[in-house]
Amino acid sequence: MRRVVAKVVWVGMMLGLFSPSMAQANFLSDGRFSDESYFNPGLLLGAAVRDGRVASALGAELSLHHFTQDGTGMGAFGQWQWMAFSSHRFCAGGQVTSPVYQVLGLELGVAHETGDARHAGTTSVHVAPFFGYGVATLSLRFGIPFHSFESPLPRRGFEAGLNLALKFPSPVATHRK
Repeated sequence: MRRVVAKVVWVGMMLGLFSPSMAQANFLSDGRFSDESYFNPGLLLGAAVRDGRVASALGAELSLHHFTQDGTGMGAFGQWQWMAFSSHRFCAGGQVTSPVYQVLGLELGVAHETGDARHAGTTSVHVAPFFGYGVATLSLRFGIPFHSFESPLPRRGFEAGLNLALKFPSPVATHRK
């Protein structure tokens, strides 16, 4: 498994560093985003602590992010993760980035993890502060459960996780002069 993860990270970094979208996304020019929008597909690698155990996570993310003239970023995201090779976690919501420090942001959304042999499917509030620079984004995510489907199995408890996303930004609209 470690070799697979290492290869995925290496390929993602190489694709991100040498893709034409990096230059288009102004990472190689002034580095400040203003009045422009980006579509960001990416890979997710992570781990989460929940119910007293550590679970690995492998998945994908799509986001659409717009920066206003003052540099504030806002957008929407969707994520899928295969948790501990036994359940699937789906998440969607909104995200914002700071106008002063555009590398800092926050995701807020709703997540649902399917049931497995030990737990019922559980829906939770997703809160994740993040730091993103270039193609890499590091987020600390929290899952606060609020609903589970009727089942003899218990729902999942509070979750804290760490994700590394390797994203490949593509500009969809730029209004710079």
